[in-house]
Amino acid sequence: MSKPAGPLPPWSALVYLALLAAGVPWYWPDGDETLVLGIPAWVAMAIAVALVVAIFSAWLLSRRWPGESDGDD
Repeated sequence: MSKPAGPLPPWSALVYLALLAAGVPWYWPDGDETLVLGIPAWVAMAIAVALVVAIFSAWLLSRRWPGESDGDD
């Protein structure tokens, strides 16, 4: 049996904070009516950042998760 993977690296918290800052539309100007694919630009940005968060989380956890084939067979 392999040893536990341990905690996540500290830099991952900085990435999550940066993505949170990019994904929350507090910096968009009031009255901005820019459309991207028929939806407001701030909604498109929030959806894009949510997709990046999901991909980053999957990549980060797949690297840290213990594998099924650890060579003990």
